[in-house]
Amino acid sequence: MGRIVTLLSWELNDPIKVLITALGILVNGYIFQHSLLISIGEIGTVSTFIDGLNSISGFVISRAITSEDFWVITTFFIAMLVTLTFRAGIEGRYELTTYSLPYSRPEIFAVKLLVSFLLSLLVVFIPFLVVVCVNFAETPKFVFSILTGERFVALFVVILMAIFYILSVTLFLSVVSRNMFAALVFSFPILVIPYFVSANLPPGDFLGETAGNVSVGGYFAISHFLIQTPFIVGGFVVPLILTLLSFMITLRGDVR
Repeated sequence: MGRIVTLLSWELNDPIKVLITALGILVNGYIFQHSLLISIGEIGTVSTFIDGLNSISGFVISRAITSEDFWVITTFFIAMLVTLTFRAGIEGRYELTTYSLPYSRPEIFAVKLLVSFLLSLLVVFIPFLVVVCVNFAETPKFVFSILTGERFVALFVVILMAIFYILSVTLFLSVVSRNMFAALVFSFPILVIPYFVSANLPPGDFLGETAGNVSVGGYFAISHFLIQTPFIVGGFVVPLILTLLSFMITLRGDVR
């Protein structure tokens, strides 16, 4: 276990990744705050009588966290973090040192995947928590109801699906590309172009479905989307397949 912790520490202490994560948190915080204020101006807030995402304020928060602006920026930072994690060491030639140590390729791959996922979570959820707590600081019970309600758990899972999809696509392109620049150039447009052409593709399709369900007050829980094709395919099947393919390519490939 100590060996894995050491490897994890090496990956997390990369100053470039730390800098990009911090920048991503700041930029996403600004974008989320901007989206939240726009929604508040258009819809208003009611946070004292109805708790959780069932309230108008809950709808405003859900609309902001699933907005296209937020996820285009989020996609950029997640793609940057994933390509750095899986390609920077190879191109900088210091990855050979890691592979020369008594670590197996599955261990190295698993740690890199975990680091990518953890940093992606920070880029999304730190801005979310800070902005929600600051904007609704006068009603702490409402904030507590938002963060502990069943609908928030469901929304949390949907956001995890979106992160997993973005991460898996970028990961696959990172392990099949010859350099980090190519991986980023291909992955970012593939992931964000559907937003601009209104294509019904993940993660935009199930993020939009989620916002739509919340907006009409429809039943929204984990059991609601686990049986729907967009969530199953875009949130589980495709990311899992891409991650497994990336793992197999990593096992077979050279450190180059």
